[in-house]
Amino acid sequence: MAHTPYFTLAELAQAVGGELRGPADLVIRQAVPAGDGGPDSITFVTNEEYVRRALASDVTALIVPTQAPALDRPVVAVDQPRMAFGWVLNKLDRPLSIAHGVHPTAVVAETAQVSPDAKIGPYVVVGEGATVAAGAHVHAGCFIGDDCHVGPESVLFPHVTLVHSVTVGARCRIHSGSVLGADGFGYSMVGGRQYKIPQIGRVVLEDDVEIGANTCVDRATCGVTHIAAGVKLDNLVQVGHNARVGAHTVIAGHCSLAGSSTVGERVIMGGQTGIADHAEVGSDIALGGRSGVMKQLMEPGQYMGLPAIPARQHMRMLALMQKLPEIVARITKLEKAQGDGEKA
Repeated sequence: MAHTPYFTLAELAQAVGGELRGPADLVIRQAVPAGDGGPDSITFVTNEEYVRRALASDVTALIVPTQAPALDRPVVAVDQPRMAFGWVLNKLDRPLSIAHGVHPTAVVAETAQVSPDAKIGPYVVVGEGATVAAGAHVHAGCFIGDDCHVGPESVLFPHVTLVHSVTVGARCRIHSGSVLGADGFGYSMVGGRQYKIPQIGRVVLEDDVEIGANTCVDRATCGVTHIAAGVKLDNLVQVGHNARVGAHTVIAGHCSLAGSSTVGERVIMGGQTGIADHAEVGSDIALGGRSGVMKQLMEPGQYMGLPAIPARQHMRMLALMQKLPEIVARITKLEKAQGDGEKA
């Protein structure tokens, strides 16, 4: 049976720079949402509502803001409870196991270079000219195609596919079912028939990128599809050929970036947002769910709608739409009254 991780409140307080208000040797073995409990459990609270939920449960201990009043539970008080809870989750995490070395069922090309410090799981394929750097974990069933590079300490979860000419930087995490380097969506209509345009470019992920499950990043027609450092893509995201995503941008599930689109740095894209081909989104922009950018959106701020407009303007429009039946009825009544007056 696998070892169940745990820690003490003293270890937590020391690690996150918090103030311990309770027994130092209290052991924590599980993290729970506010309102849940159980033996040896901990949660975090950031407002009075979460405090109420937590105290109504049998949770063992709490992570609270520094200014929180005395409570009837052991606590660790810290400036950023959510970040401290992240330390808890990391401490209690049970990573997917993988053995040292190259599994005997893996197929590694003679021209590939796999670091002795990398871990290669069962039924992995590593193609010609590919490299896997030190500390990388490549889990079962992954395909690393010709001339791909997996950077140091990066993790490919089961059944990730790097088709060919894909560069993955350091400390990246690519989740199951993702496909990087598949053909870009390029066709040309000639004589009433679609002809395929060859897609011969590459995909480049810089350091600390995370790619969610079943997400696809297509290779460029020529040149590079580029994902900059610190980008986080959710599950089921589509990044088209030659698209570029700026550093530390976060893209939620079901978003699509069409070919040759550009997204700046520190952008937040809500679910089901779409960026049209060749469109450009500037840096420090937040796009609400189901937004659409058709051409160019460069001014920092919050936007919503299709096409995306400033969020406040969009909310005003939605409020007016709720009144449309009333407005139409009033206009119809006025037109009728005017018509009756003209007849008289």
